[in-house]
Order: sequence, then structure tokens, then C-alpha cells
Amino acid sequence: MVFCILDKSEQDAPVKSETREGVAVASWARGGRGFLVGGRISEARATQLAEALATRF
Repeated sequence: MVFCILDKSEQDAPVKSETREGVAVASWARGGRGFLVGGRISEARATQLAEALATRF
């Protein structure tokens, strides 16, 4: 599993998720940064982790 913080000029966006080739990814943006959680976990679990992290970042 990974948690990434991307230094980009992104507009704020809520958590969105998808699964690609067996890897679940959930991402969001806040304060000009992008955030991503991903891994070989369920999409629901990735979303749950992203929503929890989004309250801190």
C-alpha cells in the first residue's frame, strides 16, 4: 500500500476512487496538493483510508 503527497497546483476535490488492474486507488486534492492512497486492497478500503487521511491533510 502507498500514500503519496503530490506537490501540484490542484483545485480542491473530494475523494474519488477506482480500481485499475487489481490495484485500488483513492485520491483527493486540498490546498494545492494532490493525495493518493493505493494498493492491492478493496476499493472500499482505499476510500475509507483516504477519507480518514483527508481529515488530517
